[in-house]
Amino acid sequence: MNTMAQRIGITALGFALWGGGALRADAKNASEADTQWFAGEWQAGPAPVEGYETIIVAEPTPVTIRYEGGARIDRTSTLRNGQHVTVAFVVKHFGKNYPWWTVDGSGSLVARKVDENTFDLASVGPMGKADWDHASRHTRVTAAADVAAETEVGR
Repeated sequence: MNTMAQRIGITALGFALWGGGALRADAKNASEADTQWFAGEWQAGPAPVEGYETIIVAEPTPVTIRYEGGARIDRTSTLRNGQHVTVAFVVKHFGKNYPWWTVDGSGSLVARKVDENTFDLASVGPMGKADWDHASRHTRVTAAADVAAETEVGR
């Protein structure tokens, strides 16, 4: 029998064994080439969600990702108040996804490549599941400029 109390007990035991943090899959560090792919200037905004394609969103946020060697990157984003925030990550590779673990252990994100110039970045819940419904779509600045130019020419 799997009662609510048993499930809560199992969950509490899992958190105790894992140090109270998010459960993490046994992912290996991403290769240098995979990690370097994320480096560059990006524009970030909400990733498209099926059924919500026509919702108008605010201007994209500039994001800079610097390759720091090995599987390390630093991601700098600009908050609405203009403040810049930099977080250091170790990029992992797990299946088709790239978990990003903060160097200081404060949390993690998961990236998945959409195409050669786009990736989605999602937060991870306490049980290790990515929240793709609230992901951020990152588009490489050169690719975003190309799309804008094509749109302008098509008018």
